[in-house]
Amino acid sequence: MVTAALILWFGIQLGLKPLLDLREAIGQRSADDLRPIRRWVPPELRPLVETTNSLFERLARAFALRDGFISDAAHQMRNPVAAMQSQAEAAMSAPDETELRARVAGLAQSAQATSRLTSQLLSLERVRGRSLKEFNQPTDLLAVVRERVRAFAEAQLPHDIEVGFSVTGTPRPVDCDSVLIEEMVVNLLDNAAKYGLRAGGCLDVSVTFEPESVTLRFADDGPGVPPDQRERIFNRFVRLDPDQSGGCGLGLSIASDAARAHDGEARCIGDGPGAVFEVILRR
Repeated sequence: MVTAALILWFGIQLGLKPLLDLREAIGQRSADDLRPIRRWVPPELRPLVETTNSLFERLARAFALRDGFISDAAHQMRNPVAAMQSQAEAAMSAPDETELRARVAGLAQSAQATSRLTSQLLSLERVRGRSLKEFNQPTDLLAVVRERVRAFAEAQLPHDIEVGFSVTGTPRPVDCDSVLIEEMVVNLLDNAAKYGLRAGGCLDVSVTFEPESVTLRFADDGPGVPPDQRERIFNRFVRLDPDQSGGCGLGLSIASDAARAHDGEARCIGDGPGAVFEVILRR
């Protein structure tokens, strides 16, 4: 009996040794060490190692997104916050009420721009964080786009800007993330308002339903985009006229990320006057 017990104990220890070694190797890692496990393991443990490596990969991507957001936010918020502090201090030392009102007006304008920057930074992070298929569900895409365009058209009435909306093909529910779609549409409309539309101008928005895709098109009659800049403008923090638009260079990047999250693409096209932005969704 003693011999049998010893043999059984030895067999268990020998059989569990690879698992114990694997546990020890993972336990010795630091909290930020998410490298794949490369050590040899028996065939029975390989599915466990593959699943663990997949988890490490997803965590590494999530941490990279987090670190990127923190870096972007710190870099972009530093100057606006410093400017607001200087303006507030200047307002406190205004010599008279007229000058005080002027300085406070400048402070309010800076606060508004900083609020917009904060909102777009959060939108960019939301788009990245939600780029997962489990958020997709059948959505009335046409209703989402129409509602945002309607609100935009109402806001542009005081500027005598005409906003058109049309639909081609047979509308149908689209398997998509409605939050991402709304973020994309809002930022494309905001981009048109800042860069493409002037008093008395027009914006045409169309939605085209095709068997395997849906195309959203935003065409304005503004100054347009130089051909050599049409890809670059989808990069983060890129502005063609940073001294005039008041934008922060994130709107088109958000739209592009949202399109890619739906196996699609966002692009700037057109050879005529104005700018034409198309978003193709293939889900």
